[in-house]
Amino acid sequence: MNKPSPKMFALAIRVVLGLVLLIGAGQVLSWLIATKPQVEKSSIQAQAVRVQVMRVEPVEVARQWRGYGTTQAKDTVDVPARVSATVIELPESIEVGKEIKAGDVIARLDVTDFKSLLSAADKRIAEADALLTQLSVEKDRLEERLTLEQQDAELARKDYERQIDRQQQGSASPTDVDRAQRTLLNAERAVLATRQQLDAIPPRLAGLQAGKGVAQADRDNAKTNLDRTVITSPIDGIIESLDIEIGENLAPGARVARIIDPRKLEVPLQLPAS
Repeated sequence: MNKPSPKMFALAIRVVLGLVLLIGAGQVLSWLIATKPQVEKSSIQAQAVRVQVMRVEPVEVARQWRGYGTTQAKDTVDVPARVSATVIELPESIEVGKEIKAGDVIARLDVTDFKSLLSAADKRIAEADALLTQLSVEKDRLEERLTLEQQDAELARKDYERQIDRQQQGSASPTDVDRAQRTLLNAERAVLATRQQLDAIPPRLAGLQAGKGVAQADRDNAKTNLDRTVITSPIDGIIESLDIEIGENLAPGARVARIIDPRKLEVPLQLPAS
């Protein structure tokens, strides 16, 4: 009997070893299947899927136009100069494009002329008050003098009447009567002169009061103009334009600045002819 060759022997070993490995792998698989955990089945029933939808309906749409316009503020104030004077100060915060509050100073004007007018008006009022006081004292003295002169005239009249009675009785001469009559006439003339001076008091008083009224009006006007030398903003807003500079002489009504309030805006649209 022939011995198997080495090649046949090696092949037989490989076959046997392969079978052993397959058998082992099958046993391992069987063990894994037998020991796998049991998964519980869920009892949740299948639910319908929700999908958002949109109902589409035909809608009439207005024809669109392309227009052009410039934005404008609804509240715009042009701040004018109220007096004729020279600009002497512009605050550093006053610039185009910056915010400004109502009452903030925009510019200060020269006050020299208005202070001079105010001082002159005060002096005229003081002078009128002094003349009125003097006229009141003069009136009181004239009234006192008139009372005394009326008493003198009454005494002179009585003396004249007595002299006439004595002349009729023969105890007085015509010279005595003439002297008494002259005294009476002088007394009555003095009364008339004093009354004339008293009658001139009311017109003089009215003139002084009118002059004082004019001086008071001038003082009020000068004071008002003095207050107007400080130009302030009337509203809260933004400075759109500043039309003055230091050293410029302003006339009443000249525009100093324009203030806009940006909270309300409008755009007037200009549409094409088509």
